[in-house]
Amino acid sequence: MAAIINDRDVVLQAATPRINPVASDYIFLTSPTTNFKVGSSTIPSSIVITANLQGYLAGTVTFSTSPTITTTPSGNTLTILPANMTSDSVVVTATLVFNGSNYSSTTTINLARDIITSALGKPSASLPADSAGVVSSFTNAANTIKILVGNVDDTANWSHQWSVVSGTSTISPITDSPANTSVSMSVLTTPTAVIRCTSTRAGYTTQVIDYSVVKATAGATGTTGSAGDKSITIFCYRWLGSDPGAAPSTSLTYTWATGAVSAYPAGWTASPPAAPANGFTLYQYALVITDSAADATTAANWNTSTKGSFGYRQDGSIGYTGGAARRAYLISTATSAPAVSPTSRPGDGAGALPTSPAGWSTTASVPTPGQYLYQVDGTYDTATNITTWGSQSYLSSLKVGSLQAITANLGIVSISADGALYSGAKSSYASATAGFWLGYHVSSSTYRLDIGSSAKYLRWDGTNLLLKGDVDTDGYVRATGGIPSGFGFTAALIGQATAASSVGVFATGSNYGIYVLSNGTLNTGMLAGIEADCVGSAIRGIAGNNGTGVYGYASVYGSGHGVHAERGTAGSGYALQVTGVTNVTNQIRSTLATGTPPFVVASTTEVPNLNAGLLGGYNTTNYPRITGPAIAYTGAPTLKVPCLWNGTPVYILITT
Repeated sequence: MAAIINDRDVVLQAATPRINPVASDYIFLTSPTTNFKVGSSTIPSSIVITANLQGYLAGTVTFSTSPTITTTPSGNTLTILPANMTSDSVVVTATLVFNGSNYSSTTTINLARDIITSALGKPSASLPADSAGVVSSFTNAANTIKILVGNVDDTANWSHQWSVVSGTSTISPITDSPANTSVSMSVLTTPTAVIRCTSTRAGYTTQVIDYSVVKATAGATGTTGSAGDKSITIFCYRWLGSDPGAAPSTSLTYTWATGAVSAYPAGWTASPPAAPANGFTLYQYALVITDSAADATTAANWNTSTKGSFGYRQDGSIGYTGGAARRAYLISTATSAPAVSPTSRPGDGAGALPTSPAGWSTTASVPTPGQYLYQVDGTYDTATNITTWGSQSYLSSLKVGSLQAITANLGIVSISADGALYSGAKSSYASATAGFWLGYHVSSSTYRLDIGSSAKYLRWDGTNLLLKGDVDTDGYVRATGGIPSGFGFTAALIGQATAASSVGVFATGSNYGIYVLSNGTLNTGMLAGIEADCVGSAIRGIAGNNGTGVYGYASVYGSGHGVHAERGTAGSGYALQVTGVTNVTNQIRSTLATGTPPFVVASTTEVPNLNAGLLGGYNTTNYPRITGPAIAYTGAPTLKVPCLWNGTPVYILITT
């Protein structure tokens, strides 16, 4: 380190070296929740996703969705409404192009719908008719639709349409029931008819259920035949956290006339109850009971029923329950995303997590400097009770305290208000070490630049540009705002003026505008190349080795002057001061107006070869002379001779 030479060096020596952490650039998407719940109620009413620009990223991101849905972007936020969710899962991507680099981040918004359970009061009906096919009563043909959204009876909020899809029959919705939830029959021409109930509600899947009506036609009198069979499917329900397995052995009696079921398995109910907590699955047992038409009751056992989870097909059978999305997080110092194992294992269940590497969690922790947050996605199958994870995790979040790189394409680099960029050991402004320093100078509260060493440098001290060392230029050195006092040049300089009022070099004080110690050449054009506003000389030329101190040359193609000297009217000096002999190879011209002598000569010595056209204001061809008559001198003491002087009559008196 250089020796301390001033107060600034003392301050710099006492300053504590500081390191400004370089933040990483990434987009971090946040939202209060990533899940919509719709059905009997909608929660929340909207989801606002915020794109947080980390590091030095700046600008407005571009949002996109897959599949494409209607959204409301505003700056770096995106609002999604549940009504615009066209699928149960939408991937939202925020992208930003910053300094030529692409940045992106994604998040997934899920839509969870209440399970819709629709059922008729009876799957079929039998109507008594005589041998001619005339139905005696249509009471049993009436039916009622019931729709559960989740565990809530939502029947009244649906629109119900009843139609005959096969056979010939006359049906009528029971108008005194809410929203046509019930139907009646008044005519059945064909032996059988299939009645369909189509239930609709905006935002929900249309529910379609059929039931059959059979005309029990009395035959002709004859041998009594065997009683016909009748069949019905009954259900029971229960919320459980795991698969219940086969139904237990529980005996029951079904009463056909009333539909009463005498017993259900322990803990199971005739209709779906409210869910006890999150993470439970609604299971059901479906039992088909078949017996002769003449029997009023039928004995059965629930151990012959079929198990399923919630959901129905059109034919009344139990439908498939889709998988549930899962996500796990891992805090690690590993620089690459780890592989995940095992991806699945029988009996893992909904809460199972990968075991390798250790440390996976269902909640995301905030990484500390030097840590990485990885995540992996999975799917839980309620039917198999297996969670299947992706085999490879990926980076979820990164936090950097210190960053070292071999090479980097940084684009625009932003530093803190009191930070600096420097090379090697040149850690301060005006350091003697060779290199560069660019940053904020705390003691002077200015931004400064230092390139070079203490021997040669280019510096900006916050106010002035400082240059030390040689300047090698292949062009011009131009000053458009003037050069301050004390600025000098130690070598020959050619100054070029760029406007009629500008000067190539301007000197103030008692210095020389240009001081030429050897043979120097100054080329000037029609504009003034050099101007002096000082006590000294604008140009001082000293000739050596038989050279020329100042050589002025006017181009043959122009109208300029080889050397132009001018003094202001208020000055007392000379426009051109020449010491020694002046040698002129061409004319000497004076444009001074009449009244002032163009030459002031101190010497009274005759000038040889001075060929003057005027003497005393008279041309030599008409210079005043005496003219008059020839007079013979008679010897008189005085003689008065008349004559003309330059054309004017005068007398000359001659005395002896």
